[in-house]
Amino acid sequence: MADMGLPGEIEIVDDVAAAFARLVVDASPRSVALSGGETAEQCYRALRALAPDWSDVEVFLSDERFVPPADPDSNEGMARRALLDHVRPRVSRSHIRRSRAGVSWW
Repeated sequence: MADMGLPGEIEIVDDVAAAFARLVVDASPRSVALSGGETAEQCYRALRALAPDWSDVEVFLSDERFVPPADPDSNEGMARRALLDHVRPRVSRSHIRRSRAGVSWW
């Protein structure tokens, strides 16, 4: 079997959330997909602290559960509280996409 290496490099970090936040700010992505979980929430809070300019970033939300954003199990709700509500003035409503077709997020 051929070696199927991935591009990039491996870096061992002491603070995953801070390293993630710095990587996102440095990469200045045009789109991001946000998931859920405790580690993701820590990463989103670290990113929020760096106050990125997200005026041109298209955000995709991932949530396998069909629950409203106010539900404690909602990945979308967590992403809102941890990050998106705080960068909202810089994020156009047209740039937010839910994983469930036909449902408006804002």
